[in-house]
Amino acid sequence: MELSAVLTAAPEGGFVAFNPETGTTTQGESVEEALANLREATELYLEEFPMTVVGRPLLTTSLITKRRYAQHAPCDLETLNWRADFLYEEMQDALSYQIAL
Repeated sequence: MELSAVLTAAPEGGFVAFNPETGTTTQGESVEEALANLREATELYLEEFPMTVVGRPLLTTSLITKRRYAQHAPCDLETLNWRADFLYEEMQDALSYQIAL
């Protein structure tokens, strides 16, 4: 059975490992330790809650940019709509770029 592992750096050091198919989450001081802990946690989870996985997991990434606007700045509905459209287009461009890689 092939499952996904998502690793992120933990703010306090080490790594957090997450399996989206089961929801199991663990941590470790190194990538190897985090993966080993995730494998063990996921195996224990699947012993209790068996599941059938069809196909391979699809993993993609997207880049979301954050724009800062003055809080409580007076603006009309047209300006707000323009900002929303601009951010949506920018997000779609970034997503298309990431998927194309």
